[in-house]
Amino acid sequence: MGRPYEEVGALKEVLTRELTIHEELIETANRLNAALRENRLEEVRDISARYDSCTCRIEHLEQERLAVCDRLAARLGLPDRHVNIRRLLDSLPGEEREGLAKVRDRLKQKLGSLVRVNTSNRILMEESLQEISRTVEFMSRAGGKPAGYRRGGKLDTSVMRRSMINRTA
Repeated sequence: MGRPYEEVGALKEVLTRELTIHEELIETANRLNAALRENRLEEVRDISARYDSCTCRIEHLEQERLAVCDRLAARLGLPDRHVNIRRLLDSLPGEEREGLAKVRDRLKQKLGSLVRVNTSNRILMEESLQEISRTVEFMSRAGGKPAGYRRGGKLDTSVMRRSMINRTA
């Protein structure tokens, strides 16, 4: 077996960059959570754009990570393509395994934090959509045949109105 340390270093570097972006993503998700709770819609839009940007950068790094993992797997003599990091760690010597495992573990912790914040954000958005749905349903039911009043104060149900507000005057 050749010394695959170059690929291990490259993999650590990619994982470290992913870790940095995930930290930014967690901060962004927390800001989104606060904006959703406080109903700051303009800020939600801006934060969502930043979140999407971070996500795209992570996707790019994932592709880079897969390529580095493939090269390392080939160097280690592993036959599969897109070998997961756990399997690579099991095939590496101890001194190389430790450094890579630390970065991987930190990344997994950040992913766990991100999942928790994203779950909270999803719940907040679902609650908002339910409230909008209830409001639209209420308004559509009220738009059926509302009672209006004639000049003399008598009830007027002859006209279908699309407004919940009675006609007065």
